Amino acid sequence: MALMLPTVVLAGIAEPQPWQVETGTYQCQLKQDMGETEKVAFVATAGKPLELHLSSPWRNRILDQARLYQKSAPWKAENKLLLETLTTNDGVVEAVFHREAASLLGHMTAGGWGLLQLTLQDAPEWEVSLSSVGMRDLLSSFNDCRNRLPTDTFDNKRKTVVYFDSGTTRLNDESMVVLDDLARYLLSDSTVVSFQIDGHTDRTGNSLENLELSRQRAASVRDYLLGQGVSREMLAAMRHHGLRYPLTKGRTVAERRLNRRVEIVLSKSKSSYE
Repeated sequence: MALMLPTVVLAGIAEPQPWQVETGTYQCQLKQDMGETEKVAFVATAGKPLELHLSSPWRNRILDQARLYQKSAPWKAENKLLLETLTTNDGVVEAVFHREAASLLGHMTAGGWGLLQLTLQDAPEWEVSLSSVGMRDLLSSFNDCRNRLPTDTFDNKRKTVVYFDSGTTRLNDESMVVLDDLARYLLSDSTVVSFQIDGHTDRTGNSLENLELSRQRAASVRDYLLGQGVSREMLAAMRHHGLRYPLTKGRTVAERRLNRRVEIVLSKSKSSYE
């Protein structure tokens, strides 16, 4: 007689392991081990919304779909609400929920629980219950870490470029938006120790005039960042190169625009790299 598999397999262990907080410069995790292979974590990363990660609970099978629910604690009347559905066909070993992780965290810190339902290829449906027991005691530490996160990552901000209209040193609206974002990052990431500014022009016009124009463009960027509260002591160098280092040959309007630029390059101490 053939053995019939159950339609649902319940993952997790009878006594949930304690939640733990893991902190870093660019990422914070509120995580819990669910068993030998199951791990769940609320992950806050610099410059990204809160995410919920569930790692490798399907034991090398292919994950087709994962559904995230909020539900009532087991000792209360059953109440379940679908928050987010993740569909994949690329053999991932980790389910990552982006949209509703913050909603679930709020629900769980108020005493509710979470539930993940996983549809696997050639296997029973897999359920993982997320207990909120002990979570509230760690929330303050987790949120303190989140509040210290920079607004972005160093790799994303290592080099920032703003562009200028022909013959001008005035920052346009687009450039000011870019510099506002950079200033917020510099004020939020204490591992950045310095930055360098390099001014450039396109190849049109007199070379000496272009050299002065590139200096004034670099100064415009410097003054704007300082005006947003960035420390003058962080400015390691301000250089101007005129037309000497074009990015393109400048044969078209679009190519010449790319050459009319100021580059801001950030540095941080070697000890702060993770």
